[in-house]
Amino acid sequence: MRPIITLEEHFASPTVIASSDDAKAHYAHFPTRILDKLTDLGAGRVADLDRGHVSLQLDRCVTRLGFVGALIENHLDGVFYDAERFWPVFAAAERLGAPVYLHPTFASDSMAAHHAGNYPDEVALALSAFGWGWHAETGLHVLRLFAAGVFDRFPALKLVIGHMGEMLPFQLDRCVSVSERWPAKRRGLRQVWRENVWVTTSGMFSLTPLRCLLETMPIEHVLFSVDYPFSANEKGFEFLKEVQESGVITGDDLDLFAYKNAEKLLGVTATHKPDATN
Repeated sequence: MRPIITLEEHFASPTVIASSDDAKAHYAHFPTRILDKLTDLGAGRVADLDRGHVSLQLDRCVTRLGFVGALIENHLDGVFYDAERFWPVFAAAERLGAPVYLHPTFASDSMAAHHAGNYPDEVALALSAFGWGWHAETGLHVLRLFAAGVFDRFPALKLVIGHMGEMLPFQLDRCVSVSERWPAKRRGLRQVWRENVWVTTSGMFSLTPLRCLLETMPIEHVLFSVDYPFSANEKGFEFLKEVQESGVITGDDLDLFAYKNAEKLLGVTATHKPDATN
């Protein structure tokens, strides 16, 4: 059996810990000092981002604490990171060679208002979050970063997004066509997508979006992920078997998908290697 590395996007915050019984049970096994540190990092990172201090925090975490990258939420109370006051984060990440995971977060009050309608509040919440808004807003954010010239300024930046590409693979050809009318960039959107962006499967256990993703992006930039504890590891493992049995990804590419791409991107090593008979 091949090893598996799964990128899990959720930091330890009171919201995450209290979100489900599974999450509570998961974090109950963490030593208190580690959980306190993760919680402090999670609670403080957005505030640090707004104050411009997060680049220093990122440097410390990577160079002194052994972190292999950063995860930032998709907006700061409705503000995206195409504004140059946020770019020290990208500068630090590029200098350190540390990937930045751009992860969906709940809508701000102003954003949530667009999802309210003639239906119950729980439906509006779902539409603003895991049912649509999380993914649409994160995909939009990637386009905003491109349009603002982030990838011109930081050509070696490594950006990670989840959920099979946050709707962008399906829309990519249209987005590329539209972007050609914008002010010229050193590289086009399609090239940036293929060179600077990595995509995880994270909780999207369906072959259809995976096929679409693989039509737009090299296999070397596609990574398996479960989205634990909000998706079960067992379900993720079943999806990995389905991928293999379907033939959508085969041969050595399965190893890239399951763990080798993560090893290269994050600079880590899978703890178990298959023997020659597997």
